Amino acid sequence: MVGVVVFGYFYTVRPAFQLQVLQEQTAELQLANESAKQQLARTKVAQNIAEAKLAETNQKLIQIHHERDELAESLSRENALATETIKRLGKQTEAQSESLVSAQRQLLDVAFSLRLGVAALRRAGWPSSSTDDDGKFILSAREHWPDPFATFSETLLQLESINSREHTYPPDLLIKLRELLDSKRLDLTCDTVDLEKLRQDYLSDLKTSDAEVEKEETEYEDKLIREGAERHQKVLITDTFKATNRNVIRIGKVYSIHVKYSGEIDALKKACESKSEAVEAFMRQLILPHH
Repeated sequence: MVGVVVFGYFYTVRPAFQLQVLQEQTAELQLANESAKQQLARTKVAQNIAEAKLAETNQKLIQIHHERDELAESLSRENALATETIKRLGKQTEAQSESLVSAQRQLLDVAFSLRLGVAALRRAGWPSSSTDDDGKFILSAREHWPDPFATFSETLLQLESINSREHTYPPDLLIKLRELLDSKRLDLTCDTVDLEKLRQDYLSDLKTSDAEVEKEETEYEDKLIREGAERHQKVLITDTFKATNRNVIRIGKVYSIHVKYSGEIDALKKACESKSEAVEAFMRQLILPHH
């Protein structure tokens, strides 16, 4: 009986069970295969898109290379044209240079020296060849003329204003400083300076210098002609050279006059400013009597 059961198990039940397992495995493989096919289809779509984009990029790259080649060719043509133009202009310039008269060459060194003098004056502080012929710089000095009394008075006024709000300083000391300042008003008053008279003197000196400029201009030109004759060379005094020579001589003279009167104004200002030194010492002694 046991043999029959064993026989039935091996030849009926077990094969049926194995068949069912194989059917389930086959179904799983079919599902996996279907999923793989779908994934493959998606991959192919993505690949097609990527290939399309790559083709588009390659086309753009080809266009860029084409445009680059056209630009390089255009630049090459322009460079060749520019080179040819430079050569032609160089030949024209050389021809024009060779046609310059000898007198202009002889005056080159002189013109250089004159303009070098102008440059030196400008570096020394003279702004340009257009000088202050009206002497306005003298009158404008009045706008910034020192006033020692006003300077001290404004300072005390600021301190008094601060103290009225913050009570920082001894009020009786501020009163004493104000009284001391009022008593020193005359000591802090500068002498009146007649700037208009100073300007008239400046203009008078300028007028005198104009005659000197004309004389020196003539003497210098005569000297050049004389030296040229000694070398058996003709010296050409052009209108441009005459104007430059006259301008250089005049700038030098006007600059000297300007420096002279600027120095006088500075000296007058310093004399006025010095009046405050003694009063400032008195005030500091009043504030700090032991120092």
